[in-house]
Amino acid sequence: MNNEHENKKRNTEAALSNREEAAARQLWENENFPPPREEDAPPATDMEPMAPPPVIDLKPEAAAPASDPEEQAAKEAQEAFFKSHPNDISPDYREAITDALLNSSNMAAFMASRFDKEIEKTAAQEGIQTGFANLDAYTGGIDPALYVIGAGTGLGKTTFCLQIADNIAASGKDVIYIALEQTPFELATKSISRLAAQISGKKSTEAGNIVTSKKIRKMAVSEEMRPIYEQAKERYFREIAPHMNIIHFPFHTGATQIIEAVERWRENRKNHTGAEAWPVVFVDYLQVLDAPESTPKNADRRRQVDDIMFSFKAYSENMPVFIISSLNRSNYTARIDYEAFKESGNIEYTGEVIFGLQLKCINDEKMFDSTTETSAGQKRKKIQDEMEKDPREVELICLKNRYGSRFGNRRRACFKYYPASDLFEVDYDHFVPHMKNHTGGGKPKL
Repeated sequence: MNNEHENKKRNTEAALSNREEAAARQLWENENFPPPREEDAPPATDMEPMAPPPVIDLKPEAAAPASDPEEQAAKEAQEAFFKSHPNDISPDYREAITDALLNSSNMAAFMASRFDKEIEKTAAQEGIQTGFANLDAYTGGIDPALYVIGAGTGLGKTTFCLQIADNIAASGKDVIYIALEQTPFELATKSISRLAAQISGKKSTEAGNIVTSKKIRKMAVSEEMRPIYEQAKERYFREIAPHMNIIHFPFHTGATQIIEAVERWRENRKNHTGAEAWPVVFVDYLQVLDAPESTPKNADRRRQVDDIMFSFKAYSENMPVFIISSLNRSNYTARIDYEAFKESGNIEYTGEVIFGLQLKCINDEKMFDSTTETSAGQKRKKIQDEMEKDPREVELICLKNRYGSRFGNRRRACFKYYPASDLFEVDYDHFVPHMKNHTGGGKPKL
């Protein structure tokens, strides 16, 4: 590797030396052998004059229009560069710059043609609000990136993400929810159950007569709660459904098919509106997806999951993509870390923002600290007791945030989770006081 580096260095130095020598030689010839004057030209003969060599005009005004978009961008970069530089730069330097600008990967081309446009693009993007005041305060909203949300069984990872998706759709932003486990009907009943709880104030089983998703599916909503149910259904139809798109796939659908489905939706929306559509995408969930078609057939499951993540990472440049993930069972009685995410060795590299949902009791150091002598049975008993509560006290921690600060430890996004009514609420008893009045802008959260 060192020899290769030294060879490249010597070749580069030699090229620069040759270019400087050629420029010096040309300057010496111009000074000592000036070009002939017109009156010194030889007399005309009957011989046909030799055609002059082709002249390549480096000025962009004379360049032929480019048909390829990248080539056109390079031509625009060339034009912008030469307009901003003096015309008396040396031909060698001019040629080198032209070659660089025509190379779409060169940073001179990027700075001249795309840098300011990228700033304008990112500056115009406002963080999409999740509808949870604490999460929005901590993150500033959602940006185009690959998000991963992991949780163990029973902590409501689908319910939590669906509530975020509904809040975003209610704000007027398009959402695509890829459902591989539950049907659109089941997810809609979960949303209506949550709305009914928010309207009536009856959230937990202790409240008695509540509207659950199961009662909705079985037509078992009581006469007393029927008006609440109808109001919730109408609200879902009017405020959420217009921008909510649920696409159901069977287990073992490939990441390639999901991306193609999202692209078909985007194409149809563009044909309908005439504008590019960049929805927020949720994929529920990672462990039941098949690997992309490019993955070797004999790859182990860890490699397959990594390839799935890389596929969605490449796709999340212009829109937020949320991947829901389950956790290893061995981590159910421990704080969430990267190792907790099932079957993925590279999730800390591919995910740009990584969240984990866990029970709040997991912070009890006397019970769950690795240095204590608490038995595994005692830990499981504590977890079971907490899971039987209604509401369950859960918290969202941020293991990684490439675009902002992580939160955990002192800054946890704490929630009360009402499983019977499929509802998450901000736990203001554990919310940073000066951020309690944060509204996140836009429409109030559902």
